[in-house]
Parts: sequence; structure tokens; C-alpha cells
Amino acid sequence: MSSERLVEAGVDPNGDFIISGEQQNLYLQLSTTPQVTQQELLSYIVEGLLPDATTTSLGNNTFAVEGQHGSWVAQFDAENLVLKPWKMNNESPKIPDFALPMPNGGGCQIALDGVNIPYLGSYFSGLPAVLQYGFEDKSIHFTFSNLDNKIDFFQTDGVVSGSGIPLTETPMIHVMLGEKPISLLKDKFLPIPFEVDSQQLKKVESKLRIPTGTSIALFQDGGFSVHLPVNNRCGKKMAGWKLWWGTKRSLKNISYDKVGKRHIRFQSSVGPTDLAIRKGKVIVASPPARIQPLLEKQTSVEENSSFVTFAQNWPFVLQFYVPKELMMFIGPLQRIDIGLRSTSSTWLMEMVPIAKGKTNPVKMLLFFLSTIQPSALPKKSVSIDKEVLSNLLAIGAHQRYLFSTSGKYMFWQQNSPPADGIGHLSEADLLDKYWVEKDASGFVVYGQNEAGEVWGKRLGEPVYPKE
Repeated sequence: MSSERLVEAGVDPNGDFIISGEQQNLYLQLSTTPQVTQQELLSYIVEGLLPDATTTSLGNNTFAVEGQHGSWVAQFDAENLVLKPWKMNNESPKIPDFALPMPNGGGCQIALDGVNIPYLGSYFSGLPAVLQYGFEDKSIHFTFSNLDNKIDFFQTDGVVSGSGIPLTETPMIHVMLGEKPISLLKDKFLPIPFEVDSQQLKKVESKLRIPTGTSIALFQDGGFSVHLPVNNRCGKKMAGWKLWWGTKRSLKNISYDKVGKRHIRFQSSVGPTDLAIRKGKVIVASPPARIQPLLEKQTSVEENSSFVTFAQNWPFVLQFYVPKELMMFIGPLQRIDIGLRSTSSTWLMEMVPIAKGKTNPVKMLLFFLSTIQPSALPKKSVSIDKEVLSNLLAIGAHQRYLFSTSGKYMFWQQNSPPADGIGHLSEADLLDKYWVEKDASGFVVYGQNEAGEVWGKRLGEPVYPKE
């Protein structure tokens, strides 16, 4: 729907806009101006959200809306339009309490049952979430409800150094971590492409002091690079010889070849892999050709100074590089910087889109996220003649009008329609092929096409074929 046309019809662009559910559970609330044209605004909204629906005025600024998937009531007051399911009470849907406060400059909040995050989707997909962005912001935020969060790492300080691995090629993702990141490997939180022995992790965690700056890069060829900084107990960079001695002991059950000084090659789950030790750091890379630029600190991937500042606010930072083939569909969105931390019961996440050109990066990011979410398949619509559907909905809407004015529905049998017709329908409209019966919901309208197929429309329910 066009925001310009909504404003022309009387929507207040500075007011609230709430939408929830889908099909028969659709709920909509928006602020209006005193100049609102009720019928025009409602017709435009129904055309955009419920294209098959029929609307009928019930008086007192209230309209009946009958659609193929359900029944709704539209109500106008001095400041709002509310479109809600016929059976719904007067309480509007609420944004969960764990959401961040709405920005002062206005913004949008979207409550979700779960969301897919690049390379982290399996961890967050089942958690209730709220997506939020301010109209003046250059990033979006997620909050996730997580009462069972036990990973202490995410409650630590941010990544002091945001430079990470010196990259000579663009990865798919680049993860940078704050201090004491071993717990992430134990909880299998990190999207690493190789197996890690839990017993070895316990030894590493107890004997080594790992400061902020651990980096992991994954590449499209299936390879990876890992940079692990290591300090001694005094907080200084650990001597290379001591780190080498400890590394060799941990690899005593692995067959490897010596490549150079404190530099070996072994077979990992992703193929030939090199491991090298330097003062205060362990570097691992696959395939082997990828490690040399890291040892020489070569870099060709552009570093972003704003990213270094961003990284200081988060203990976990993930750079997701958007594949070039996707840019054809979403625009020149190059990278998404993701920061993650937690409280005792909530995950906090910020996404900063990096793009070229004048297109709004936040809009491109929102569109990209929509393309990677699991498709929520709508309920299948029954196959029905358009004329029969239109007449079923018109009769159903008129039944609700009759009840609002007289407190009664009208019922008749097949081939015995009301002599005066019903609503805008008349005998010429083949009313003898439509009839209304009593039902627990109030009524059910039946219609039959020329082939003898019959469909029913019960108040508040989708259209269905009658057996």
C-alpha cells in the first residue's frame, strides 16, 4: 500500500500504526486525522490486505468486512481506525515487555515468533523476538527473550580491538570475540566448520589467558582462518616457545608435518590445514596457502574505522558479507555488521548495514532479512468461482447489517430466496442458487455454481466446499 495514498485518505503519518496476524487473524490499528474519509480509507486498506473482501456500513462509524478467509469489524473513532477479527475482544495486540523503548524520533517495532539471523539462525529461530528501528537510525535492533541463557561470555565487555584477522580476500563471515571465548566453543555457538574436542577445550580454558581479539573467518571455498591471541598469567603476550610447547602436547594424538619454525600442517575435517605459532598468538588456516598472508600481516580488504568503534560495544561481533549474486535483488548492500550481548533474560543485537550508493541501507537490510526468513505459507484458498465468492461475501455482509439494525438474521431455503432480494442482489443475480441456514456462529451462507458445486461461508470462518 502507498503511504502517500494512506495520508491522502486521512492517516496521520505521525501517529501509531499496528498490524498483527494474517488472514482470518489479521488486526490493524492506525491513527487518523479529522479530515479522514472513512469509506475511501477502509476501501483502500481492504483492497491491499483483503483483496476479495466486501464491506458494508453498519452505522455508528462501524463497518462489516467479509472476506474469503474470515470476518472482520472496522471501527472508526475520533483518532483511530481499528480493523479486527469478528470474534476478537477489544484488547489490541501488545509488544512484549522485553522490547527496547521506542526511539524519541519515532520508529517501528515488530514482534516475531522467531527470526533467522545470518549464520546464527539455528540459535535464535525459536526465540520470541522484537525487531525495532528508529526512523532516523542507521541500524536496526533485535531483542530476544531468553530466560535460559547460561553463556556468561555474552555479558562481558566489548571487543577492544575491532581489526580482527588481516584479510587479503573477502570472507563470507568474519567473527570477532571479546575475552574468554572458549565457552562459545563448548556450547557450539560459533559457526565453525571443524570439530573441537571438549576435553582439550577444558585444558585450554584452565591453562591459557585468552584476551579480546579472537577472530574467525569463513570463506566460500569451505576454508577458514582463525586468529587466537594468548596471554600469560601476567596479562602479557605469551612467549612463542612456551605456546609452541603447549600446542605440541595437545596435538600428540594428531599426525602432522613440519612446515617451518613453529609451523605445522595436518589433516582437519575440512582438508589440509596449517597451524603456526607466533608470540602471543595461534593462527590456523585452511587451505594452507591462506596462512602466509596472516603471518606477514598482509591485508587488502578495506577496514572501516566506524566498525572499530562499533565493535567496542559488543563482546561478539559478526561481519556478514552479502554474496554478490544477491545484490541483483536487494541492491548494493555489501556487508552487515552484527553485535550481540545478553542480560540475565534477554539477548540484545544490533545490525549495521554497509552499502554503496544513495539507497537507504536500512531498507535494503530489512528487505534482505525478509528474503532469508522461513516462508510462512498462507493457508490454501479453496478454488471457487469468482461470482459465487462475491455473492457469498455480499450476502454475509448484509446479514451482519440486518443483525445490527434489527437484531435478527434472515434465513431461507434453496430456490426460495426473498422476493425483494437481499442487499444489492436480486432475483436476476441467481439468488435461487444461494440460501442461508442457522448455525452456532449465527448463520452460514451457501452458494452453488452452474456445475452444481456448493460452497459455504460461516460467520468468522473461511469459505469452504460443501461435501
